Amino acid sequence: MHLENRPRLKALIEEEQRMGASIRIQLLGPNVGVGFAQENQGVILNNYFLRVDDPNFSEDRLIVVLFHELGHMKYFAEVPKLERIQEDSEFRAFENSILETRRLAEQQNDPGPLNLAMRCIALRQISGREPQHYQAAIDRIIASELWKDCKDCQKNADQDSGDNS
Repeated sequence: MHLENRPRLKALIEEEQRMGASIRIQLLGPNVGVGFAQENQGVILNNYFLRVDDPNFSEDRLIVVLFHELGHMKYFAEVPKLERIQEDSEFRAFENSILETRRLAEQQNDPGPLNLAMRCIALRQISGREPQHYQAAIDRIIASELWKDCKDCQKNADQDSGDNS
């Protein structure tokens, strides 16, 4: 499974599986993506990215991807198939990644995944390269109270640590 070098991710996967989440790891290669969610198969993480030693695929990023894909699974469970909207699914995925990484920051003093999630979402908003449903979901999450609350938490943490940048 190649998670020995990703102990935080391994623990989170095991925790989610204990709570009933279906999470599989498959070797899919570099052109498939880091992870995805399929209604009948659960979350599939690409083992290629778990094994590669590349700062673009840090453990923090893999944690964010895990929670993003679990957000899709929650959306699938909540919304009947014929009523699903891609933008809403993406919004739920972004929302879940922020909620869960905020939980890690608050309960486990692990702010890395939250900081990365928020930085990546903000960069994706200005990139102009996202499909329309992604862009709309990103715009909604950045306009949300959750985003504002997390930005305020980050600002307070920076002040507490003496970082006034």
